Amino acid sequence: IIVKTAIEKNDWREIARNVTKKRTLVEFIPCKQKESKWKKKISIEYMHKTVMNINTRDSLKSMIQSIRNELYKTFPAEFLTWKIIESSDQEVIYEWTLSKKQDEYFPQTEICKAFFTENGFHRIGITFKNPKINSQQRSEALTLLKDSRVAPMEETREGDHFSILEKIRSSLDLESQFSDWSVRKKSEDAKKQDLDKENAK
Repeated sequence: IIVKTAIEKNDWREIARNVTKKRTLVEFIPCKQKESKWKKKISIEYMHKTVMNINTRDSLKSMIQSIRNELYKTFPAEFLTWKIIESSDQEVIYEWTLSKKQDEYFPQTEICKAFFTENGFHRIGITFKNPKINSQQRSEALTLLKDSRVAPMEETREGDHFSILEKIRSSLDLESQFSDWSVRKKSEDAKKQDLDKENAK
């Protein structure tokens, strides 16, 4: 199982990767933006239930409340705003804004979609390095988040909207669920090496 997003494959590039078998966080910015001066960022996060707090691993409501509590521990309440945009038993879309720079954290707005699957917790976040985003930016972010979902691996072998997925398949280590892709990838790499050898003759 992986997260499917409607992202054009050549528009984004990976800038950060933190991966273990039970946790994954991968971040992307538009290709035209410099890493040191990014203005927009997409984060894809996964946590297996076994590494989650026992009080949050089976309750989306509790998990969202835990995220909110952590933000208010990190930032002064006077500079932080939080709101739930949409909520159901299956998923939550929330937004938080930091209005004033705090240490290494720039003023920003982040809109996130959070949900559980059988294995664990997923979060897709779109961050703007701006505490006041306009209606078009918010609408585009919400559209992307609403269109994002967990999809079977087979779906990612077709279509043009898997740039993020192509780059993080090997990172989202969900054990046996990626065995089929790994075999296919090794086979494709072997064929490419053979072709390179033939061309070099």
